[in-house]
Order: sequence, then structure tokens, then C-alpha cells
Amino acid sequence: VKSMINENVIALKEECRTPEEAVARAGELLLKNGNVTQNYVDAMIRSYKVNGAYIVIAPRFAMPHARPEEGVLKAGFSILTLKEAVEFGSAENDPVDLIIGLAANNSNEHVEVIQKITEIFSDNEKRETIFNAENKEEIMKLFKEEQ
Repeated sequence: VKSMINENVIALKEECRTPEEAVARAGELLLKNGNVTQNYVDAMIRSYKVNGAYIVIAPRFAMPHARPEEGVLKAGFSILTLKEAVEFGSAENDPVDLIIGLAANNSNEHVEVIQKITEIFSDNEKRETIFNAENKEEIMKLFKEEQ
């Protein structure tokens, strides 16, 4: 998982006014890093529009994704924090100011990436570091430290 994180897949304190914009931005990071095709980014947005706020998996935190066959080239994830939180339509967990865009090739990879992310997010200190990060290095360091 640590090989999946680099400066290209992190964007901090961005301005997004709608959930769609935030999902598109998280997808764009994956696209620019060579993880996915444009079709995958479109599928992420479509998935949110069709399925709604199920991607908001914890307070302040959404994890948009689509199916591997919709355009995953190589597994990875992107990390996007928002300057101002956005309402995704999740009664329990809105508003959202952290989006992790997920791209996984096969179910094993998928599980591994989600486990890693869950591990980091279940640690209050690490979670706060990500929410409050002022620079990409702070976030990269968290993922590099992990085994």
C-alpha cells in the first residue's frame, strides 16, 4: 500500500461546492497518476448519483469508487481534503471534508487497501493528522510508517 501513495494523489484544502465536484476531483487525482481511465472517474460520479451517500462511511469521510472493470489500470487511492465541508446527504456523517478515491483491480487488493485506510482512520491521532494536514508530506509519512 505504501507504494501507492505519492504527491500526485494528494490534494489539500480544495474548493468543491458539491459532492459530485469532490468525487470528480478525487477521481482526477487517480486519473493523473495513471491509476484509472476517465471512464472510471465518470463511473465514480455516476455511482454517487445513483447510489447516494453510502460512500460516506464515517463522520466527515467519504470513499467514492466504482467497479474495477470500469477502468482501473493499477490499484491505488487518492486523498482529498476540502477547505469547506460539503453535504453528501448522509444523516449520520455529513458534512464531508475528506474524500478518499479508491481504485482497486481485484478483490484482494481492494480489501488490502481498505484495511490499510481503515487502520489509519481508526487511530484518532492519525485521522486528525489527515484532517488537519497542511502539506502532503504529513499524509505521506503516515502511510509510509505503516507496515
